[in-house]
Amino acid sequence: MSNVDYAMLAFVKKWSPYGSGDEYILPEFGLPPLVFYRRLSRILEKKFLQELDMQTRNQLREFCAVKIAGYEQTMIKKSMFVRNRRGDVGAAFARPDHQR
Repeated sequence: MSNVDYAMLAFVKKWSPYGSGDEYILPEFGLPPLVFYRRLSRILEKKFLQELDMQTRNQLREFCAVKIAGYEQTMIKKSMFVRNRRGDVGAAFARPDHQR
């Protein structure tokens, strides 16, 4: 594991009891939170990871899974809205202009 991987583990162990700390991820690691949690999830899946006991490892896996799901839901909601031809924000499933 790299020094960054160790720093990511230390960060999530520090902040997971509080449920967040996400606002510090980008300045600390240069990654958006979704990318951070996906990468951390992969780290936690490695079989040679001996720095964590199994209970802590499973708790952090669950924490990452919840964070990833939350960020993915936010992305889906944001993608449901697009600009129509007039520049107004409308639903992605709005009727085409020729059907109005």
